[in-house]
Amino acid sequence: MHVMVQDCLQLLNNLLRTNASNQILLRETMGFDPVISILKLRGSTYSFTQQKTINLLSALETINLLMMGGTEADPGKDANKLTNKATLVQKKVLDHLLLLGVESQWAPVAVRCESEEDLALKQQLELYVERVQDADPNLQKVALESMRQEIRTSTSSMTSVPKPLKFLRPQYGTLKAFYETMGNSELKKYLADILSVLALTMSAEGERESLKYRLEDSGSDIGSWGHEYVRNLAGEISQEYAKRQSEEVPIKDLMELVQQIVAFHMKHNAEPEAVDLLMEVEDLDLLIEHVDSTNFRRTCLYLTSSARYLPGPDDMLVLDTAYMIYLKFEEYPNALQIALFLDNMYVKQVFTSCNDQLRKKQFCYILARHRVGLILYSL
Repeated sequence: MHVMVQDCLQLLNNLLRTNASNQILLRETMGFDPVISILKLRGSTYSFTQQKTINLLSALETINLLMMGGTEADPGKDANKLTNKATLVQKKVLDHLLLLGVESQWAPVAVRCESEEDLALKQQLELYVERVQDADPNLQKVALESMRQEIRTSTSSMTSVPKPLKFLRPQYGTLKAFYETMGNSELKKYLADILSVLALTMSAEGERESLKYRLEDSGSDIGSWGHEYVRNLAGEISQEYAKRQSEEVPIKDLMELVQQIVAFHMKHNAEPEAVDLLMEVEDLDLLIEHVDSTNFRRTCLYLTSSARYLPGPDDMLVLDTAYMIYLKFEEYPNALQIALFLDNMYVKQVFTSCNDQLRKKQFCYILARHRVGLILYSL
């Protein structure tokens, strides 16, 4: 039971850590009372086990996050911080904290501290940030290349927030401010590349800063930053595309990036994600040139399955794309199956494209069963 409490508190802290909106949602719905109630477990007669002590420490971390108010990049951080502090004062949280320190008998708990390697990495990254702002372009380039290498090696496979991103969080605002002062140069593009990755975990919600800096960077391979970065970029492209369409703004730069992302997804067995992105940007035809003999079946399976849940005419467009892919790889039986949903002209195209006489005779049986008439002068 107490382990479940710890898991819930850790999940809550992860939701609150970089998101002022989630803090406001907690404050205005459930309120802070459930967290504060954990701090009331005190007294010399209360038995503090190791697990209960861990839960209390997690609750203290929650209070700390609420008092911080959000990330440095969040424009509403200061106002949210003041409101959180005022609410906590009203709930007399300081009284509970003082009594915890005076009365309670804490059980010994192993606390995870930064290792020497972590401290060395943190200091090294801070030094890189200083060197990036140096007046000497050669020092800037070396620092940027070193920083890129540190981040790149840690983000290729992301199961948690990589340490370089965690240690660079306080420097994100500094790097952004310096970026705005730089003139147009190759070094500015290198920094944009780094800021695009840092924005993956540090950007304020709805800002799409990862995409913003990506569109201004040096054009490096997006796949080198890992799958999570590419997925995040695809999500921001979908939002930006919808915004530009409503404002009738050109989308050429977005579509160039879409090409790279789709190629990456198709190469790494992420066909559904490639299809979803192309649906969002209304350019499914682009899929045909990226499928190959190793992935076209998975791609078409996802297309035909998705068509069942789409409204018209989107469902027909998706089926049309699957039909063209099957035809490209001479999968005529599957192409005919889709053609029967679409139009007799597609059925005729299957017959004229197929050179196997036995298959054509089998197609005739299929058409007869579906009561579809087709005039052909020869098989």
